[in-house]
Amino acid sequence: MKSEPLDFLGLIGGKKIFKIPVFQRIYSWEKSHLEALWLDILSQYSKIEPHWNSQHREDYIKKIPKHYLGTMVMSGDGAVGIPKFEIIDGQQRITTIMTMIAALRDAKIKTIDKKDKESIDKVRNNINDNYLINSYADEGEKLRLILQKKDARAFKSVIENDSNKKLTRDSVGLSLDESDAVLKTYNYFLKQFTTEKKELVLEDETKNVELDRFAGLFPLNLEILEQIIVRRLSFISILGSSEVEDLNAIFESLNFKGKDLRQLDLLKNYIFMLLGSRADSAIQDYWSKIEMALPDPADQEFFVWACMVSEGKYEMQNRLYREIQTQLRVDGATTDNNIVVIKYLDGLTRKVSHFTNFVECKHPNKEINDAFIRLKKAGDRISVPVVLWLYSLTTRNDFSEKDFVKGCKIIEAFLIRRFLAGQASNNLNSMFGRALKTIFENKSSKSSLDKLTEALSEWCPTNESVVEGIKTSTFYKFGKPIQRIFILGSLDKRTDMQTMRNYEESDNSIEHIFPQTVNKDWDLAFISAKDEYESLKTTFCHTLGNLTLVKPGENSEVKNWIIDEKLKKYEKFEYSMTRKIPQFYRSLEPKSLKWGKREIIERAELLGQQAIEIWPGLDKV
Repeated sequence: MKSEPLDFLGLIGGKKIFKIPVFQRIYSWEKSHLEALWLDILSQYSKIEPHWNSQHREDYIKKIPKHYLGTMVMSGDGAVGIPKFEIIDGQQRITTIMTMIAALRDAKIKTIDKKDKESIDKVRNNINDNYLINSYADEGEKLRLILQKKDARAFKSVIENDSNKKLTRDSVGLSLDESDAVLKTYNYFLKQFTTEKKELVLEDETKNVELDRFAGLFPLNLEILEQIIVRRLSFISILGSSEVEDLNAIFESLNFKGKDLRQLDLLKNYIFMLLGSRADSAIQDYWSKIEMALPDPADQEFFVWACMVSEGKYEMQNRLYREIQTQLRVDGATTDNNIVVIKYLDGLTRKVSHFTNFVECKHPNKEINDAFIRLKKAGDRISVPVVLWLYSLTTRNDFSEKDFVKGCKIIEAFLIRRFLAGQASNNLNSMFGRALKTIFENKSSKSSLDKLTEALSEWCPTNESVVEGIKTSTFYKFGKPIQRIFILGSLDKRTDMQTMRNYEESDNSIEHIFPQTVNKDWDLAFISAKDEYESLKTTFCHTLGNLTLVKPGENSEVKNWIIDEKLKKYEKFEYSMTRKIPQFYRSLEPKSLKWGKREIIERAELLGQQAIEIWPGLDKV
């Protein structure tokens, strides 16, 4: 491994080709990143400009420290032809500076009379030949920087721009899946380089006031700027071997030193390094399909993790890279045996439609899709690994679509019973992962669903725990609104199967029978039961026995009325479970005179029995 300090000219001077590997992220610098670099360049400019015309400028400038831009880590240089380097770290910076130089070229051309073709060509050729292109090289080797497919068209248009055309997404003809981030960088610096007055530098609403202290420098001397960009921005260049393990070790060490890299970045880096020359075709055949289905990298990483867990290999998501790396090595993956990697990518690609079918609830079978909708409401994406496992069973002759639906119902019952028992959800990933690991280790002749039931039963609350949780645990504000409304809606639907309702997924649809804010009427009702009154406010107010469903508008109608007045309104409300409260209240023995602890607990007991019928023990589903 070789390292040395270099300025930008030293880095890119001469015929060279730098390539951004397919496993790297696309160009993503935003305005805040550009402004930070621009401020550093202006700082250099402010120190150099006063000495530019001095006969001793070399001596003065040498005393001014250069601006350090960090490490530039590269691999290889090729055995023949133009030296080629892959950028392992530094792709965002080299892309920005190359784009900036193209903007400087065009800013210089704008200062020349349009009729002076000779001077224009001289400026263009001088900058292109020195920094941007390899003159007289074959077409595929002309650009000194080759970006990924999503950035390539925008960057090529910047390098080949004739200075007469405004570069926008439409003018360049970018497709929806191509990025225009390079164009934005080009236009940002072109604007700065051609600015004449302070007001133009600070004209937009998101202005950076730090630029104000450099306003007196404008208009800028573009010759000084060029020298600052190519000679005053410095790097530590690290050139590694082309060995996969060596490069991967460098990439990992950069991550551990604080670079913002996801587990997915590390994994992609390792996989596509193993693939070598097959990486481009693997991107096209496999990974691009995953990216198309899941544009957000966070979703991609979650999907890859869920696939791993669905195969009985549980590990936390922040250990995803190490786990799959180990898995591939055990399976024999090397640069010489990359069929193992291709097989792994093929398996992922086949599962991505299963993932989207669930998270977007678009399974073609209505019964399964309805089960997906309920499962999403019960726990969002927490059950994805188990659903992917259920999908894997559908290739077997002994696992039907009815079995698939039953599997979803088992998971739903597990989630809702834990919710009603007031048990925390922060360990559910671990529970599902451990359950799947147990299933894969279970070599008995039991059915897959029996194995699932058995594996989850350790953490599934009993009927008694569910009812006790409904009586005493806080329901309101526990979990997410969609979960609370789903449970209340299911209880309501059980009492009125005929009416189809669209339950509002908002806490505005939840009515507290004993109100959250009491008034004098409630104070008077409990004047001789102060201890009970306090327990209602602190313990029982937010339990399920004190809650019901109303339409958002109905909630404001009853406010904090005393119970007798509320009951008159409830009889006319839309939701069945709410209309039944007056009948329940009047049926209590001894007769109730207020809505207090006894009434809430008895209603909780009733709702508990109904809930157990809807979400029975896992072996009863």
